[in-house]
Amino acid sequence: MPRTQLYHAPPVIEAVVELKLKDALRPEILSRLAKSARQSYRNCTESGEYDVEIKLENGKADPRIGSIRPIYILSNADQNRFFRIELSKFHWSQMPPYAGWDEFLAQLSNDLEHFPRSFSFPSLERIGVRYRNRIDVPIENNKTARYEDYLQINISSPPILEPNDGYQWKIEKRFPNTSYACIVQSLIVTPEIPNTVATMLDIDIYRYDNFPKDSSNLKEILKEMRKLKNEIFESCITDKARNSFQ
Repeated sequence: MPRTQLYHAPPVIEAVVELKLKDALRPEILSRLAKSARQSYRNCTESGEYDVEIKLENGKADPRIGSIRPIYILSNADQNRFFRIELSKFHWSQMPPYAGWDEFLAQLSNDLEHFPRSFSFPSLERIGVRYRNRIDVPIENNKTARYEDYLQINISSPPILEPNDGYQWKIEKRFPNTSYACIVQSLIVTPEIPNTVATMLDIDIYRYDNFPKDSSNLKEILKEMRKLKNEIFESCITDKARNSFQ
């Protein structure tokens, strides 16, 4: 496997850890969890989602609104770190500047530790670690950007489709003798740096079986998933890409 490297300017534009719960929480429990976790964040926004069912009778539409599912979104003062709490999901995300995995994991662990002692560790049905990376490919004198010089996976197109205005690919894989799988995607996105083409490398590692029973085991699993994510990332990029992150 490729050796994991530390980069001065990692291309991470979003890092995510998501826990999907097997059984939905009650709204009053969700409110207590948000109150406990809020001490680590500056802001707390409460919103909700609901389903609308439209029944047609005698040519008339009769809309019926279902019960509201509350959502709490906690964020820091810089608005680049978020903790979203839903009835069936806990979702942490970190936007740039990305300070590294250790800090990200520490914040997640801190949030779980601040949950009320009466709240037992929930049964899970999915654990996800997802990193979205933007790789900036310079536009050359002939007005093209050679993304294939930065990514190991690329698309071979017939001459009539070259040069093209964009691409997208997706790879899914389950890893034998583990409970891990991945979805790796790449596509062209809107550039933020002049005279470049922005290529997204999106790596989603998830666990679909053999879930942890407590937060301590969860942290060990998340470390394994992050290691696998790094190995996939290094396998997908070239030395030219690595040099651009230094």
